[in-house]
Amino acid sequence: MAEIDIKGQLRERLAAPLEHYERRRAIVWHDPDAEFAEEFAAIAEDPSAIACPTRGMRAVDARELGSFELKRTVSRDATDQDLLLYVPWAFDISGGALKNDWIADVELWAGHFQADWLSLLVGEMGADGAARDGFARFAEFFRAKARRQRFLRMLPHAEDSARVARGVIACCLGAPDAGLASTVRALLDMLEGGGLPDELSKYGADAALASLLKVRLGYEGPLDDRERIASTVALSALSCTLPEGALAPASHLVARGREEACLALWREWQGSDEAWLLEVARSVEDYADVPFLLRGVELADLVESDVLPCTGEEAVSRLMTSLADGAERSVEALSAVARRRDLSWREGLVPFLDALEAAARMRAFNRDHAGGFHLAKASEAWDAYASDWCRMDSDYRHLVSSADSARRDHPDAPDSLRDALDALSDWADGLYLNWFLPGVNSCWVSCAESQWLKSGSVPDVPRQSRFWSDVVERELAGATRVAVVISDALRYEVGAELADRVSAETKGAVRLGSMQAAFPSATEFGMASLLPHSALELRPSEGTHPYADGIPTSGTANRERVLQATIPGSRAVQAKDLVAARRADRRAMVGDARVLYVYHNLIDATGEEYPTEDRVLSACSEAVDDLVSAVKVLMNDLRINRVVVTADHGFLYTRRPLTEAQKVSLKEVGADVAFAGRRHAITTELPEAGTFVRLALEYDCSTPLWGVAPREVVRIRRAGPGERYVHGGVSLQELCVPVVTVRFSDNRSKARTEQEPATLALLSTGRRVTSAIFRVDLWQREPVGGKVLAAEYDLVLEDGDGRPVSDARRASAASGDPDDQARVLRVQLALKPGVEYSSRVPYYLVCRDAAGKVAWREEFRVEVAIAPVDDFGF
Repeated sequence: MAEIDIKGQLRERLAAPLEHYERRRAIVWHDPDAEFAEEFAAIAEDPSAIACPTRGMRAVDARELGSFELKRTVSRDATDQDLLLYVPWAFDISGGALKNDWIADVELWAGHFQADWLSLLVGEMGADGAARDGFARFAEFFRAKARRQRFLRMLPHAEDSARVARGVIACCLGAPDAGLASTVRALLDMLEGGGLPDELSKYGADAALASLLKVRLGYEGPLDDRERIASTVALSALSCTLPEGALAPASHLVARGREEACLALWREWQGSDEAWLLEVARSVEDYADVPFLLRGVELADLVESDVLPCTGEEAVSRLMTSLADGAERSVEALSAVARRRDLSWREGLVPFLDALEAAARMRAFNRDHAGGFHLAKASEAWDAYASDWCRMDSDYRHLVSSADSARRDHPDAPDSLRDALDALSDWADGLYLNWFLPGVNSCWVSCAESQWLKSGSVPDVPRQSRFWSDVVERELAGATRVAVVISDALRYEVGAELADRVSAETKGAVRLGSMQAAFPSATEFGMASLLPHSALELRPSEGTHPYADGIPTSGTANRERVLQATIPGSRAVQAKDLVAARRADRRAMVGDARVLYVYHNLIDATGEEYPTEDRVLSACSEAVDDLVSAVKVLMNDLRINRVVVTADHGFLYTRRPLTEAQKVSLKEVGADVAFAGRRHAITTELPEAGTFVRLALEYDCSTPLWGVAPREVVRIRRAGPGERYVHGGVSLQELCVPVVTVRFSDNRSKARTEQEPATLALLSTGRRVTSAIFRVDLWQREPVGGKVLAAEYDLVLEDGDGRPVSDARRASAASGDPDDQARVLRVQLALKPGVEYSSRVPYYLVCRDAAGKVAWREEFRVEVAIAPVDDFGF
């Protein structure tokens, strides 16, 4: 008994503040068997140990006084002090037991203190009287002080016997709290680690645990069967998200009547530790052979279900396989991708979703251009590529990059998913290499070929050789300083992505244009054309680098000389040096130059080397990151408010190597060749028309020179590695380079453009919840693009006091589709079990942004009865 702190409990009661009508506090200590007479005597000898310092206390032993004297002592003597009255009987008001009790009135208004072990335990644990039976049931558990303290940390106030049982179970399992989610997780972890703890049966908590699992989750199997427990919870939850009967072969693992409770538990796990849950989910999938069960489930149902990861994997695999087989399911696939990105298990599916989205867009492009590419004018073909056709290059790039990421970062993905991805990649390679590239470039070349032979360029299309006069001088006319960032091999579609990123991540006004790169579309010629010059001269005997007004253009130092010849003080630097430098060093590096040329080389450096050639498309995304950072450095640190990003040339890349039929011999040029690459050659005489496209060159030379290029995607056969990444020719992918102009305004300027997130609105008109699982329709008000940024929101149903009564679900406003109908999304929520809902009070569907700020709050009514279930049979 000594372990129960009697003095502490009495001291706590006496120290409590008095009500306004009270003068003192009186406590009647009932001890029918006089078990605690010695403890009372010790207190009576030194009342100050427990007394309130301001009032003092008088301890009275009812055994030592007659009835009248006891009455007088209690009622008249020392009424300004607290009273502790020790009586040798139990407090009982039934059957007139107080009839002859001289202190009956005191018994009725005074506080009561029972000193038997159980009463002291209930008092020490701060529990209600309704919890007494629970403490009695688990008395042996509470004998040790350490276990009592552990219980108190978990449950400071046990309201009833069921709560006591929950606390004891949680303590025995080592759970962090007595919540159902923590308790069942702790059980699964215990079983994973070796089995049930001895404490569970030693203190009689195993029966309580079995009752808990049965009543709350409908599980009636063995307590030590981890796979069966986990599968019952998972499949019961899964059944809520699939059509009736979808899991019929595994119906023995579905807890009828407790499906919603299992779903709520699973959702709570998903919201707290998805990494831990993934291991549990995979074991359930294997135990119950869930992928086999899903074969008969409709795709639309799989897309919406996210209890187990295999539902999303099955949906993505099916869509990939369908597209690879030639089916037109692009709209369905794009909708599925958007939905799965808002659901659980998205992290493991991200590169697969990205690849599927890119493939779906390629299929939609193929459908929209099924008739081929037929235009009459070269400028029309150019505009069509810049506004529409280039999307195919972008989608193919993203598909290849995403597929590479999926294979590299997710080696444990299901074989079915990886096989479907391989099939999809092969389909995309064939579509891109055999249909798109030949189609668009055949149209382009047929339109431009005669013009190239006359002047080396296409009229009505901006030319790279006029970049200085058309772009740089125009920007200088409206600013004191201009920076030009030249990224080697930044082809047009990558520049378009860069323009979107800069627009989204800065406050600058961004404009995307294009220009025709110089031929050959190779670094030395493009870099020279971007410099100020009156004439460019080729000296074949001295190499392939042109001279700008007599100055060599090879290397950063020479290019700076060319710039300074036109505008003294101009600077040319490498992007990696500028970005890596400290702020003060950056400013010293640039000085007060009116024109700054910044050279960036990631794409071309990656593609030109055989060991890294296959990573060139991924390098495009890295280059965009680099260039966004460079633009921010120029704007924020160097205060340059006019920035132009462009390239020397583009490139061609195909994941699948070309066949021998797609290669030609240099001998077929039929003329003396001064120098050549895989996609171009310079000759000293005009070849005959035929296999190659012929071009006049825009360079001065002591002897006449002509350019020739293979048609479409054909390469010139040459020894050595490196034929998948090429440039130098006349394809749109090689010649069309971006001109991204960024203009920054002062913070106070009215012309300054602000970014804003895309927003969601509630589309559902019915504001009644009539089932435990309900859905709401949302509408993304504006498409993402430019200064409208993608945003993520969380939805949850709350009561009037702001307490969540449903799970929280994510909804993304990330669609760039201009079609309003395409920006409608549906979100499924589940009410929490164990809550008493009332149709008379309002509930609120709350939408919060990523920072937790409430975007909107809409009133709902809940007309469903889900009563608390906390009766475990004791």
